[in-house]
Amino acid sequence: MLLASGLVLNWLMRHGHRAELGIHFSGIGLGIIVSGLVVMALNRLGLDWATQWQVFAAFGLLLAVPAWPGYRRPPSRAPPPCRPRPAPLRPVHPRPRRPHLQPGCA
Repeated sequence: MLLASGLVLNWLMRHGHRAELGIHFSGIGLGIIVSGLVVMALNRLGLDWATQWQVFAAFGLLLAVPAWPGYRRPPSRAPPPCRPRPAPLRPVHPRPRRPHLQPGCA
């Protein structure tokens, strides 16, 4: 639920739908209430916990089918490939060091 919530909130913010953030969080609360009511109904039917998990898994798959086409991969934010830099130019004949610039000389 937290992963899906982050994906939805990111999409809403990127597309400028700030007013829908409250609707999104009320949907999470509504989902908690509905799932609790479904568990109570499944308990009254005499289903054990393993069967209840299977019912919720099937329900999740049914909800994933219409939601899947709306999920797109985010665009890559990798920087464009760099061109290799040319090697620094070095003089053909290095300059002789001056004695007063050599380390250890006073």
